This record gives sequence, C-alpha cells and structure tokens, in this order.
Amino acid sequence: MKKTTLLLFIYFLGIATYAKSPFLIEKEEVSIISLSENEYYNSTYYNSELPFETGLEIYAQPSKAKITLNGQKYNSNYKSFNLIEPGDYYLKITSSDYVTYSHWITIEADRRVIIDAQLSRKYGFINVTSNTPNTQIYLNEFEINNYEPIPTGPYVMIIKSFGYIEYSQPVLIIDKFVSNIDVTLKKAPFELESISSNKKVFNPYANENFSNIKFYINVNGPGSGELSIINTNKETVFTKNLIFTDWITSIDNKGVDNLGVKLPDGLYDVVVKSKELEQRLTMNIDSTLIQRLLPSSRGFTGLMFSPTAEMNREPITTTSFGLFTSSKDHSLKMPFDFSTTITQNLGVHLGLNFDLDFNTNNSLVELYTGIILSKDLGSIILGFNLNYSFESDISSEDTILSHKIIGNTPITINLKPIFLSISPEINYSLSNNFILGFGAGVHYDNQKIRTGISGRSDYIESSWGKIQYAGEFFHLIPKSQSYLGIRLSKNSVSNISLGILFSVLY
Repeated sequence: MKKTTLLLFIYFLGIATYAKSPFLIEKEEVSIISLSENEYYNSTYYNSELPFETGLEIYAQPSKAKITLNGQKYNSNYKSFNLIEPGDYYLKITSSDYVTYSHWITIEADRRVIIDAQLSRKYGFINVTSNTPNTQIYLNEFEINNYEPIPTGPYVMIIKSFGYIEYSQPVLIIDKFVSNIDVTLKKAPFELESISSNKKVFNPYANENFSNIKFYINVNGPGSGELSIINTNKETVFTKNLIFTDWITSIDNKGVDNLGVKLPDGLYDVVVKSKELEQRLTMNIDSTLIQRLLPSSRGFTGLMFSPTAEMNREPITTTSFGLFTSSKDHSLKMPFDFSTTITQNLGVHLGLNFDLDFNTNNSLVELYTGIILSKDLGSIILGFNLNYSFESDISSEDTILSHKIIGNTPITINLKPIFLSISPEINYSLSNNFILGFGAGVHYDNQKIRTGISGRSDYIESSWGKIQYAGEFFHLIPKSQSYLGIRLSKNSVSNISLGILFSVLY
C-alpha cells in the first residue's frame, strides 16, 4: 500500500502545475524515539545487515550537516553508534547557514535511539525603497517582496520599474537582520523591443480559440504606437492604436480587416510602429487548416481500440492525462501522454501509464514511446505507428519487466466530419510472443466535438478473442484550446472501465 501511495504522489506531482518558492526556509523538526528490539525490527529504520544492538542512530539534514557527540566531531550527516554504553550523551548538529541543534540524549540498555533532525535555516530580510512606483525586486532572478524571509548568503539584486533603467548590485543577507537599500532609478529612453505571436498559422473559420491569433508587443516603458496588418499588395487591411502601460501589450485578431470581414488566405506582414521605431512579423492565414484533438491510446492517435491515421498538418503539441476506474478489479489507471507533430507527415510521442490494483496491491507502470507516420491522399489517410513499451511490476520484490514492440497500420476514410478507420496491428513481445490484432472504429469530429466508438479483437492461440469495445466523447472547453472527455470501455473479460481525460493543444 505504501508503494501505491508513492505512485499516486509521483503521478500527481508530475501533472500538477506547482510553483515552489525559490527561497525555502526550513524549520527545525526533530524526532527522538527509543525502540526495543521488536519495535526496531518492525520500524522503517530496520537494516537487515545490522543485528539489533544497544545504540544510537542519527539522521541529520541538510546533507552537509556535521554531527558531534560528547565533543567528538564526525564529518557526516548520518552516524550509527553500536554497542554504546547506556548513559547520557551530549549531541550537537551543525551546518553553515543553519541554526545549531544541541540536546542531551539518554541511552537505556537494550534500547536503540533514533534521532531524525532537520536544522532550521538562518534567514534575514531586505527592504528596498525607490523613487518609482511599482518597483520590482529580484534576487538571483527570482522576484521577492520587501520583508520576505530570505536564506542567509550572497545574492545579486536587480531592481526594475516600467519606464526606468534596470539597476543591480550584490547584497549579503545576514541572519535576523534587515538590509535597508534605497535606490534612485533613472528614466529610460523608450524602446520598442519585439513583437511575437502565439501561432505561426491559423484558420479564422475554425472553432473557438483556434480561430484567432494573439500578438505580444514588448516595450520598456510607457508610450503609444500603432499595429498594422499589410497584405502582399502592400495594402493596409487592419490598424489598431496602441497605448503601452506595461512591459507586454497583447492584441487579439480573428483574421479580419477593419470592417470585420475575414481576410483571404495568404501571408501578411504585422507591423508595430512607435515614433521612429518598428518591429514586424509574418502572419499566415489558411482556411483549410483544422487542428484536431488526436487522443492517444498507448501513444497511437485516434480512438482507444482503433487508432486513426490522422495527423495535424502544422506542428502542434498535445498533452493529455486521465483517471480510469474498473468495475471488477477495483483498479485505478492513470495515463499521461505527450505527442507532437514535427511535420505534416511525422509525429513523435511518449507516455507513462500507472495501473494500481487495490485488491492485490499490485502496482504496474508502463512507459512507451514511438513515431507516427501519416500520408493524406484526400479521402483516404494512410498511417504507420511504431511503438516500443516496457512494463514493470514495482510492487514486487523481484521487479518484472516486459518489453513490447507494436506496429500498427491504420487506414482512415475521410468523410468530413465523419471518419471511418480500420487498424491491423502486430504486437511482439521480446519473450518471442506474437499477437495479431484488428481494430475498427467510426468517429465524428468538427473540432469542437470529437466522439466515436471503436472495437478490437486479438488473435491468440489460433483463435480470435472476444471483442473489446470503447466509446469516447470530447468537448472543447470555451475560450481555450483544451478538451475535456469521457471514455467508457469493456475489455475481453467484461471488465468495464470508466474515466475522464483532459487534453491541451498548444
């Protein structure tokens, strides 16, 4: 169960958006326990290579901590004393930039004392005053606030304020001391630094957030300017006045001119001017472009039991994760997939899948990676997927590994917005086992909704197995390029699985 809990922790740690403060102030935490022989053998501190003896074990953090016992110093943050005489001992744990811990320890006969100590970090403060509003303070490139606890030591401080020249100086944070710093910033000449966009190509007729483009204009101070969109005939088709009040100004455009009419396909210059300064980039409008959600199944694009041959034409990356529970074995599956389009014919993918069985406490983890090839012939799309995976039973003392190579050749008939797919498959285990599979499916995709059903059967031991089924429904989340989906499936032993999936395209 402990390993299952650990897997859950690792999984959610990997998929969560988690921001940790760069200036961690550890607090003193010390645990002192005295264990009998039986208690020791049943504890997490038990070492099978060491017999139980009257003694003392010390675990200290940070890793550079030094242990001193009765005046004898040891250059280590871990020390084990065996066959120690019962009595009182004076313990001291020290580390640079940490508060020293000292304590009298009593050792009793036939007992083993375990000390687990985390030293408290020394810290000080900084207080910056300046002649500008909205001053931003950075230490070693991390933004901080006045009077925020900062671990002691040397830093490089940078002071920024919109419209002013950046200032920097070294500072030394001293334990329990406030460093007061007064800074006078000088006004900076206005600079139009850059323009960028969130897309290289887009379709104004697509759904929701796929149908617009966002421009980002970077400046160093307050000012004004104008954004223009210019076609290949050097005609200005769109203009917008700009007022710069922050470092980055963002502008949305849905591929329209000044009258709100959709612009024709082609390349356009996007130009930002302010006084004598100018920045520009190229915008590409393509009304045939559809960026689709292509959910993964073991890294393959498409429906669960019938991978399709579809691929997004322009480079786009998809990240997906989900949670699935089963009706019979009380298991929890947690897939995490990452795929990206390199060209309109080539994609790569990798993924990680946890399979936790709460009945048997088995904990399987599968890692897979591979390539996806696709050729669009118009009404027919041909594909080839080559996938390598290995699976490990990390709940077992003897970790079991299985390696597989999976080849899949999907054929998809494009009847927009309906797609029909068949997908023969060869599954080869490195233990010399071959499994032939055949899947088929149909799905509907208008970019806003993607839904379909699929089925699959495997040829094992000279006969075809029972058909596995799956149904899926994904919906585009408003004002985003993210999808929320649900999947219901039944495998060959009538085990029903239900789960939710979240996917982001970017």
